[in-house]
Amino acid sequence: MIEVRSVRQVLVVNYLARGPWCALPYPGHLSGCPNLGTDKSKCPPNSPLIDQWADLKRESWFVIRRFDLYRQIARMRAEHPQWSDRQCVNCRYWQGRIRRELREVCEQMCLGDGKLIYTLCPEGMGVNVVLTLKRSGVPIEVKPIRYVTMVAMVAHAKQGG
Repeated sequence: MIEVRSVRQVLVVNYLARGPWCALPYPGHLSGCPNLGTDKSKCPPNSPLIDQWADLKRESWFVIRRFDLYRQIARMRAEHPQWSDRQCVNCRYWQGRIRRELREVCEQMCLGDGKLIYTLCPEGMGVNVVLTLKRSGVPIEVKPIRYVTMVAMVAHAKQGG
């Protein structure tokens, strides 16, 4: 299920975390996200800063999708009993579908209003997603065991910047 929450009053921006957060090591990627420093427009250093991209004085929203990782692991174990724990949690088997769901909701929100824009990667623009979710009362596991929380952001486009 997808939830949409206004984040105007609770949005936490931290541009200093943009690079270091993306550079945190994880299995198979000792230097962090492989997209960091590439030509991908959604990733630092190429992604715009959130206040250059969006009018933060106006309403903005998080589109939130909680994914039941525990159920995914159980399903993968049943289908592939020989798989390791790491194989069972691999985001390759579920992340694309969740991103598609987020993108579809964002596109629907933006329909009919040429001034609304969205990103599937607000953290790349300097939004502290974890603290913003916590301020909004949305439960989040930073190192997911049970639920993965994926977030997109819809906002009013910055005018005349």
